[in-house]
Amino acid sequence: MNTPVYVVAARDTTHAAEIAAFLPAESALFTEGAALRDADISGAKAAVISTPLSDESGPDLAAFLSRKTSLAVILLTKNEVAADIAHRLRFAEVAVLPRPVSRSTLNAAIDTSVMFRAATEKLRRDLALANKQLDEQKQVFRAKACLMEHHGLTEDEAHGKLRREAMDRRLTLAEVAVEVINDFR
Repeated sequence: MNTPVYVVAARDTTHAAEIAAFLPAESALFTEGAALRDADISGAKAAVISTPLSDESGPDLAAFLSRKTSLAVILLTKNEVAADIAHRLRFAEVAVLPRPVSRSTLNAAIDTSVMFRAATEKLRRDLALANKQLDEQKQVFRAKACLMEHHGLTEDEAHGKLRREAMDRRLTLAEVAVEVINDFR
């Protein structure tokens, strides 16, 4: 079997196959959450979970997949409980749809969730990069403060000294800053 584009979990294979028939590409079918948790689904882009499952709570599996994978996660549930489950999963990046659901609604929800998940992942990467850059700037400021205090340099002189050292040694300014800070500890 090729890497599935979609992962479908339902209470039995018949129900899972019915959902998979709505989807435009190959799906891997699961009837147990435990099997899905242990499966290699790294190439898939979305998971559709129809509650109840044979071995666990669909919302718990949805939250797990949202936390531990980059999949867009769609949870199909009874109309009567959909609002409560959506509220419970509001921070889990899971789209909750009440059953019955049409093919077009399911596919639109998947497309939207995939785009949302990709945008969220990009924001997480951007935030991590911004935090790294901020940490590096803090190190540079600390190193300049050390040089200013211990060598009587101005801020511009301290910055120039760090920059020259970084260029001479083919290191980043942040790497040199960490060394300077460690030297003064």
